[in-house]
Amino acid sequence: MDTNSLKTLLLSQPLSVSVYADSKWQSYTSGDLFSSSTTSNNHAVLLVGFTSDYWIIRNSWGTNWGVSGDGFIPIDKSDKPDSGIKKTVWTATPA
Repeated sequence: MDTNSLKTLLLSQPLSVSVYADSKWQSYTSGDLFSSSTTSNNHAVLLVGFTSDYWIIRNSWGTNWGVSGDGFIPIDKSDKPDSGIKKTVWTATPA
């Protein structure tokens, strides 16, 4: 999925996404959150928003992780991979 399509979907609801969470994720407290590999995602998070520079994710590891439970993945920066965040996206569909 491309960046603009993901942003458009996110405007209407939070999205479940998969990411590649390497060992750096466990000790993340603030700043840029990224993984060097995007080939095999291994963790699901909730994509809750974005800024001009970051995807804002909410992790299931509690409020002591990241910034009160949130992480900031750089959007489209060639030197900081996006952890595969655009690889798999799940949305809720009304019945």
